[in-house]
Amino acid sequence: MNIKALIETRKFFLKLLSFVLSTCLLTFTFFGHSSAQTKDPYVIGAVLSLSGPVAANGVPTRDGIQLALDQINASGGINGHQVKIIFEDDQSKPDQAVILANKLISQDKISILLGASFGSTANAVASVAEKFKVPQLAATAWTKADLRLVPYTFYFLVDFETVVDQMLAYATKDLGAKKIGFLRLTREYGQVASESLYKLKDKHGVEVVREEKGNDPDTDFTAQLANIRAAKPDVLISWFANPAGAISVKNARQLGLNIPIIGPVSMATRPMITAGGPAAEGVILQSFIAADDPLPRQKSFVDAFNKKYGKLPEVFESVGFDMAQVAFSALAKAGGDTPDPQKLRNEIERTSYDGVALIIRYNPKVHEPDAKSILFTKVQKGRFVRAVQ
Repeated sequence: MNIKALIETRKFFLKLLSFVLSTCLLTFTFFGHSSAQTKDPYVIGAVLSLSGPVAANGVPTRDGIQLALDQINASGGINGHQVKIIFEDDQSKPDQAVILANKLISQDKISILLGASFGSTANAVASVAEKFKVPQLAATAWTKADLRLVPYTFYFLVDFETVVDQMLAYATKDLGAKKIGFLRLTREYGQVASESLYKLKDKHGVEVVREEKGNDPDTDFTAQLANIRAAKPDVLISWFANPAGAISVKNARQLGLNIPIIGPVSMATRPMITAGGPAAEGVILQSFIAADDPLPRQKSFVDAFNKKYGKLPEVFESVGFDMAQVAFSALAKAGGDTPDPQKLRNEIERTSYDGVALIIRYNPKVHEPDAKSILFTKVQKGRFVRAVQ
């Protein structure tokens, strides 16, 4: 073989070697990349009131959920899966909540549904959850007796009858009240409270001297409060969600109604201080957390939330965090690459959890938090502190 032929042969083999190496590299890169990919994420849906009259509940709930999501994914996820949460805004409208719940289950194939933010929307979503047999973790308590214990819905606020019972105990034992003035929402949230108040008044030896009503969008309760003032109550129970709750407090003080005011968890949010202003000083609120004065089990959450958001959490941030933790625990225990909603439901129903906001002991007869979760707070110099140490 002459020199020219040798050169050509060498060029041929070099090209062949280059081709083989390139092919091997491409094959390694492709299959190596594929094997390094994480599993598909677990997908959770959240229908919350991020706008509209109840956004003061929904936005904080989302923030608490987001903190829990960041933490779980930073720690490696669940069973080798990262977690994805699709947040939807129902605009505080039940019909919109239904549309979004259907979309999340049918199109996005979620395994757990978080929400909604208040009674009307949560009740609407419950019908969808039961229809599709997907577990719902609701950031509220039951407001319809027939939905108190249904298979796929679990509540994250203590039932409102228990709340009223503890409010009356506080009003009588700590404040010495005998006569109660009551200003409440017209919708079912207020109706449940009213029914509970009249059911329990004799137990606590109190008289309801005047009851008045209002609505979420209302911006003035002066007329209703004037009627309550005329009845000369010892204590005013104002049962709203903020900002309406804060407005009711402000109006009461403007009328010279300088008696103790007690409100439910839906008023234990920052607008009570920002919208209520000086009038909010001393208002007593049923809650689960006082971020300015946290319980030992709440401190790490308060610190982590403050680090992420640059502010202290409030009650619905802590509720959202606990909702997410219960969902994550169920996913971890149910296992599988595609979680089975029935297994998830069963795991949720076995939850025993001392959370940031809530003490939960779910079982087949109880789908709501323990009454021991309740903590009374008060506004003191622009801060939420424990009313009872």
